[in-house]
Amino acid sequence: MAEHADGIFEFAGFRLDARQHRLQALSDGRTVPLTPRVFDTLLLFVTRPGELLDKATLMSAIWPNVVVEENSLNQNISALRRALGEKPDEHRFIVTVPGRGYRFVADVKHGAREQNGGGAESSPERPSPERLLREPARARETLASIAVLPFANLTGDPAKEYIGDGMAEELIHSLARVSGLKVPARTSSFAYKGRNTDIRDVGRELAVDAVLEGSVRAAGERIRITAQLIDATSGYHLWSHSFDRHAGDLFELQDELASTVLRTLKLSVNSLLPDRVAPDQPTADLEAYQLCLQAVSLFWVPTESHISQAMELLRQATSRDPKFARAWASLGMGYIHAVQFDFPIADAISQAQSNAQRALSLDPDSGVALGVLGTVHAVRGEWIAAAQRLSAARAVEPYNPGTLFNECIHIAQTTGHLSSCLQLMSQACALAPREGSYSFLVAITQVIMDRDAEAVKNLRLAESLGFPRTTPPMPDTLAQLAFREGRFDEAAGILIPSLSPQILSLGGAEAVQRVCKALSGRAARQEAVASLDQLERALPADASGGILRKRFLVWYAMLGDLDAAYASMHGTLDHYNARRGSFGAAWGCLWLHELREFRRDPRFQELATRMKLFDYWNEYGPPDGCEIRQGKLIVP
Repeated sequence: MAEHADGIFEFAGFRLDARQHRLQALSDGRTVPLTPRVFDTLLLFVTRPGELLDKATLMSAIWPNVVVEENSLNQNISALRRALGEKPDEHRFIVTVPGRGYRFVADVKHGAREQNGGGAESSPERPSPERLLREPARARETLASIAVLPFANLTGDPAKEYIGDGMAEELIHSLARVSGLKVPARTSSFAYKGRNTDIRDVGRELAVDAVLEGSVRAAGERIRITAQLIDATSGYHLWSHSFDRHAGDLFELQDELASTVLRTLKLSVNSLLPDRVAPDQPTADLEAYQLCLQAVSLFWVPTESHISQAMELLRQATSRDPKFARAWASLGMGYIHAVQFDFPIADAISQAQSNAQRALSLDPDSGVALGVLGTVHAVRGEWIAAAQRLSAARAVEPYNPGTLFNECIHIAQTTGHLSSCLQLMSQACALAPREGSYSFLVAITQVIMDRDAEAVKNLRLAESLGFPRTTPPMPDTLAQLAFREGRFDEAAGILIPSLSPQILSLGGAEAVQRVCKALSGRAARQEAVASLDQLERALPADASGGILRKRFLVWYAMLGDLDAAYASMHGTLDHYNARRGSFGAAWGCLWLHELREFRRDPRFQELATRMKLFDYWNEYGPPDGCEIRQGKLIVP
């Protein structure tokens, strides 16, 4: 079949450019955000309009050399329909042929030649879908790429550490907006902070052409930035320079530095890059900007004290400049941290939502704000809206592993889409190979999927990358593996040190000991259940600790008392609803094989309904290995 060279398709108000990997709405010129797989799904459809494409054909074309489940295709089709604005009862673009596949029915024009929805070819130059599906991948491979490491703080004042971090983060933000330039997100590059890592190793691990590093000095009202751009393959310097400016000229300095780096990359790596970075001053108030930088630096060690301090700084920043979108988005993120770590901050969910919405009204492409809203929807059980927001965040920031992490922890794990979770987290690990929390989430998912040997390897990797062995839910994961191997005393030795002083004072250690002895057959199970009941009743009404509440559920189920397990689970949901108006978060433990009988119990249907999980399953497919028949989840 002859191939047309331009790769441009128009249909029903949209223009798709296969070479630029872009879908544009013709009405207003906006770019429609699509994940790479969803884009490839659309690309295959427009190259074969009117044809009935069976699921096997679609899956093999979109995921070549990768084994995926049908759920992945269902999710892609649903996401594509939403992106195109097709309502559930409409068939303007995609028609489902039950039991067979899908047909793209919109009229498609390629160049000046039209292809109709009936599948007839009007031109022998219609492009090969296989070639076009490959070309976006090749185009991505030829992008220029650069990693920006945090700038070293040489001011002599540890309190000014945020200046170097902020300089690097601003450069990441500016360079990431350049078409044709791949820039790993802060999460990826900041994992190298404080480590004496060879630049060539950084380049290999992050798959970049060049690495930018530097330092910051400050004296009075002057600031001095020294920067070096280094070839990531050879380790040789491509360029280095020092900039000495008044502190009030920080924004101009950042723009100048970014443009200088871009011109150097243009000469040495990719001549198609532009000459300058478009100016993008986040705020006109330098003090507000400094407050925001200080706040964001505190998020990296998210203790209750740090989160409270950060949020106060961000309130000051937004008070100084009410149009500072990044500060509003970061404030929303602060409230989300409070939700995730169960810190006692009033109205955290509604505050997260209102601040994120404020940020999006000022900057519709704020990936942080989209991620915050996605998390808000997820903890409220608004699963479809959550998926849409988190998918949009991923489209805005395709090289940010944090967006993948959010989608996994807040949606995929809780809904039982574990294969999808593992696939997304593998991508996150590839984007940030030195971030231990991502390897840890892979391990958790593998434990839920009974892939224990692989989980152990990733747990060791997470520890080697700095993820603390004592940070929950690491003890729970290690203890669950110990339970499975019959190492019950070792499990108790792992779990007891992880209990808070408050829980220990209420008899937590004794309860854990009884659970482990009962599971080993050395004590009666009803005694262990009674001990757990006593501990659970002793918890203060305002007690936090989502990890402990999940432990009650898992332990009751493992002890075989499903009545107690369901009472505990509903009590936990009542607690979260009264405390925050949510369902809590990260309910992957529901899919452990130790809870199989819990899931098979008829009461699981009521629980899933309460958590609104059927909304998600009806849209994106049931949990791995399950079916939905006549409105009920069938658990094997």
